[in-house]
Amino acid sequence: MSPFVLAVVSIAFLNLQFLQAPGSELLLSCGSNGTVDADGRRWIGDMTPEGNFTLSSPGLAASLVGKSNSDEIFGPLYSSARFFDAATWYTISVLPGSYCVRLHFFPWIFSANNSVFDVTANDFKLVSKFNVSEEIAWRASASNSVISAVVKEYFLVVGARGLNIEFNPRPGSFAFVNAIEVMLTPDNLFNDTVSKVGSAGMQLPLGLSGRGVETMYRLNIGGPAIKSASDQYLHRPWYTDKAFMFSTNAAQIVSNVSSIMYVSSNDSSIAPIDVYETARIMSNNMVVDKRFNVSWRFYVHPNFDYLVRLHFCELVYDKPSQRIFKIYINNKTATENYDVYARAGGINKAYHEDFFDNSTQHADSLWLQLGPDSMTSASGTDALLNGLEIFKLSKDSDLSYVLGHIDTGNQRGSSKGGKNKGLWEEVGIGSASLVTVTSVVLFSWCYIRKKRKAVKKEASTTDARATNFGLSKTGPTLDQTHVSTAVRGSFGYLDPEYFRRQQLTQKSDVYSFGVVLFEVACARPVIDPTLPKDQINLAEWAMRWQRQRSLEAIMDPRLDGDFSLESLKKFGEIAEKCLAGDGRSRPSMGEVLWHLEYVLQLHEAYKRNVESESFGSGELGFADISFSLPHIREGEEERHSKPSSIREELDT
Repeated sequence: MSPFVLAVVSIAFLNLQFLQAPGSELLLSCGSNGTVDADGRRWIGDMTPEGNFTLSSPGLAASLVGKSNSDEIFGPLYSSARFFDAATWYTISVLPGSYCVRLHFFPWIFSANNSVFDVTANDFKLVSKFNVSEEIAWRASASNSVISAVVKEYFLVVGARGLNIEFNPRPGSFAFVNAIEVMLTPDNLFNDTVSKVGSAGMQLPLGLSGRGVETMYRLNIGGPAIKSASDQYLHRPWYTDKAFMFSTNAAQIVSNVSSIMYVSSNDSSIAPIDVYETARIMSNNMVVDKRFNVSWRFYVHPNFDYLVRLHFCELVYDKPSQRIFKIYINNKTATENYDVYARAGGINKAYHEDFFDNSTQHADSLWLQLGPDSMTSASGTDALLNGLEIFKLSKDSDLSYVLGHIDTGNQRGSSKGGKNKGLWEEVGIGSASLVTVTSVVLFSWCYIRKKRKAVKKEASTTDARATNFGLSKTGPTLDQTHVSTAVRGSFGYLDPEYFRRQQLTQKSDVYSFGVVLFEVACARPVIDPTLPKDQINLAEWAMRWQRQRSLEAIMDPRLDGDFSLESLKKFGEIAEKCLAGDGRSRPSMGEVLWHLEYVLQLHEAYKRNVESESFGSGELGFADISFSLPHIREGEEERHSKPSSIREELDT
């Protein structure tokens, strides 16, 4: 029996054709035969005889009866949906121009979790092999928040033939949609020429007339969430940025709600004035040190071009050269000597600036960093940001990206309130310590085969990259024992012995790798200023517990019950040796590899014993099932007892 009480509103075989003059906006409540009020707007049902659209096939309309969903804003709208078991399209008559198109998906029936389908709009593929539940899991993991619905937002150029939105279910599956928004956008929403990141300000034509755009993130930096009703043009919601910050202590919040004006009157359609009333600036201690950047990290789809829009408004200083900084995107300089006051022409004047960057094939993260400009002679080395938007640009008329099977409990998740933003996220390690140790062994094998360290020329950064340790000079050749140089290093990874001798050796790398071992085991950043003083530096904190032979006390709790004390003891011992104060006492990378392989053997033997004991007793506990069948997710067994078709489920 479905958890909701459903009623079939219509299975009528109608061809919904309504002849009205073309318009510039359409708000559709799919599966509804009346009007619905949601988000301060009135939506028409796609079964009502009004509207400038047609539906090629009625599919199946269904709605909730006697039970409402939990969405605060779109609850009434998400109480109905239209389902399709074959390719079906909405043809919408609109004037030629650029349009914002939003598709709403709320999986309120059980079978929607298994639904897989494609969506195209005119010549653009919007999604491919789309599964709403996987999209929700990916977004929840990326934002460290609870999400119950998906709203996909696109910006498309529509010609004289109107807009066709097609839903095409994969074989044996079905497609569905809860609501559709189509709104004409202002002409100045996007500039076709923007600055390319890492090109010293070179302007690049984007060709947006022939490209689709998808919104990935829209954040009010330092301020509260802004409801869509505050945007009189396109009803765009703005979310908070805290979950995306590398360290919230690196920045403080300032606000000013008086007398803010747009630099250009046309900018009022770009973002509501609320976005510019708050901002994050660098913390005072960070300004004094001039070493840290304020950093945000966003998960994105690899192998796409991205448009990063930054919103600025100086809220504090009333003259130029008081706040000058650099902007980095993906560790490349976007711009330097940046003075918000000078660019805006005064205080409390709001504007935005766009930057273009392309993601590599395997890069699933986009980093934004603001930091001191050490080259300027001005007194102000602070930084400021009010708002942020990230847009994905289509390649060959394709905006789709197929997500893998994401386990939100293991991948990119945090066991400690979302603070986990170090190597654990980078490697994507799951809950089984077998995977942890195997990953470390493979990492170390690749590491010792690498003969030279990469040169890193761009940002000074708080960015914790797993395989770099932040060293920014070319390393010694194989016939050299050390290199004497002044280096920049990622805090927490750099060998303390370097500060005494000003020499980097292969044993310096061993120290850094020992830090990585503790980072893997504890699932937390190497440096976390938000923690108590004695816990900020992971290496120091973990070593105190390791010397007491109590490393399990600070282990990632997701590993509880999935390792033996013997394997953990050996793991901790090799990590402790890597962090020896005297470099000569540290093992070689070859020895580290040998010990980790031994840890892996101990772990595998432990798992075999656990499994044999479980099978020998004739009983399997929950932990045994999750280890033996790692791809089975919660509720999958129950899924087999559910109705076999969407029509059968809706009829129950």
